[in-house]
Amino acid sequence: MIGISQTALRFSHTCHVLRGLRRLVLFAIAVAGPCVPATAETLRDKTVRIAVFPDYPPFNTDTLPRGGFATALVEDAFRRAGLEAESIDMPWRRGVREVELGRLDATHPWFYREDRGTVMLFTDPFILPKETIFTRADSEGKSPIRSEADLSGRTVCSPVDYALPEPVQSLAEAGQVLRDSPKNVSDCVRMLVAGRVDFVVLSPVIYRSEPIQQIVAGQHIVEAPIEIAVEPYYVMIGRKNQRAVELVEAFNEGVKEMAADGSLAALADAYGIPHAMLPHLAGQ
Repeated sequence: MIGISQTALRFSHTCHVLRGLRRLVLFAIAVAGPCVPATAETLRDKTVRIAVFPDYPPFNTDTLPRGGFATALVEDAFRRAGLEAESIDMPWRRGVREVELGRLDATHPWFYREDRGTVMLFTDPFILPKETIFTRADSEGKSPIRSEADLSGRTVCSPVDYALPEPVQSLAEAGQVLRDSPKNVSDCVRMLVAGRVDFVVLSPVIYRSEPIQQIVAGQHIVEAPIEIAVEPYYVMIGRKNQRAVELVEAFNEGVKEMAADGSLAALADAYGIPHAMLPHLAGQ
């Protein structure tokens, strides 16, 4: 009889504990809400923190309103999705690392590369720059750069962590072209002017920007007649970011809306960006 009472007591205590745990679980579910995938609606009150380095005029620069064309476009696209956008200036390498780790949300503008694709998600392409090789006309005793073969044994300047377009990238990987990598584009142009490197690869839009023109003023810099592969720019978002997929979708939809209502074209006109450089305006 005593044994039965003790068993009953233990059973009653166990039931009491289980009922308490059940109430705790139900309370937690009620507070947390249903487990549903995040959407633009669930992100509406969130801030998108974007790493930029203002030395890539006219795309990212502190010499133009709102930090340049790309900075303004990316911020506006996220805002179209109901998000707040905050651009944070920092060196490219640090910015990419912060985005890769998910401590910042996005960075731009970047070419796609397979190694980047393993740690980053990419938006739809939003700028299509046509890049050109710029070199000194005098070449300081060297033969002029007129063909791809003339690049062999030369030194290209490309900022640290920048990807080079083809065929320069393959030549650099094969060791046929040497690479000097300072921290920014302006330093590369200064090195070209000083004769410390043989050429740089830039979009003519960047070369014609005021900060770069101040550096090359009075210098005889020319374009080499070498065909360079055209690659688009993307916004990169780290795969470790819990909002990565939703942020990519939010940006893509935001740019589409801007293209549809004319605000993307107006923004491009304000910065002197040819519509042909914008995939979303192709054919318009």
